[in-house]
Amino acid sequence: MVLYGRAMNTFWGCEPEALTELSAAYGAGAARMRHLIDKIVEALRSTAWQGPDADEHRLRTAGAVEMMTDLIGAIRKLEKLLRQEAAEQTACSFAPRQAPRVQTIRSGSEPLRPGSAAPWTCRG
Repeated sequence: MVLYGRAMNTFWGCEPEALTELSAAYGAGAARMRHLIDKIVEALRSTAWQGPDADEHRLRTAGAVEMMTDLIGAIRKLEKLLRQEAAEQTACSFAPRQAPRVQTIRSGSEPLRPGSAAPWTCRG
């Protein structure tokens, strides 16, 4: 027989401050990338260059700028997700405390079987 609950002294979650810092780093990185893209586009537009090679270079640069812009969007989504996770962790950490529940599980059974609530789920 395996006991889960207070007897295990298991920590689930994270330090919200660490996620907030990581989120800020993602935001700063995305802003830096946006700045670099703007500089590249500005330099390209200010360069006097004509001909098929110039046209090809502009097309390739436009494609690269599009990919980088998509990447910035993905980084911004991760930044937002990290902020949300930090807020959820904070909410769970300060949820009203209830008497600890000790859950008894028979040997060989699966504590995280499909349909069961995860032990780290905030129920506050």
